[in-house]
Amino acid sequence: MKTTLPFATLRRTCIAGAMLLGVSRPPAAHAQQAGAPAGVQRLSDFSYRVWASNPASQRGLLQVVDADGQRVLFEERSAAVSFGRLFDMSQLPDGHYAFVVQVGSQQFRYSLNLNTTARRSAELRADTVKARLAARL
Repeated sequence: MKTTLPFATLRRTCIAGAMLLGVSRPPAAHAQQAGAPAGVQRLSDFSYRVWASNPASQRGLLQVVDADGQRVLFEERSAAVSFGRLFDMSQLPDGHYAFVVQVGSQQFRYSLNLNTTARRSAELRADTVKARLAARL
């Protein structure tokens, strides 16, 4: 297994969450193809469950990579009937990432874009109560 920083913290949180995965196929996820043996489910703003169903116990691979796939940030291999991890992505810097799941010869890629935005707004409205009082004077 290969882990690089800043995923040392991510790795610790994944291990604890992995016990929640069980051995049965998970419910339909938000980012998956119908009937696909892998998927990603968004649990909260920066928390994701990545899973794979592997009933034939083929070689399996789970990775988190940068946008170009040049840098592997997390990697785990498994031939288990069901495998996956929970990921807390909140500590990662803004950028483009991907979850890559491979089961046998099938590969599934789920893109993730993290970006911080600042939102500024202004609202103007008439204060009708004061306008009525001014009209009476």
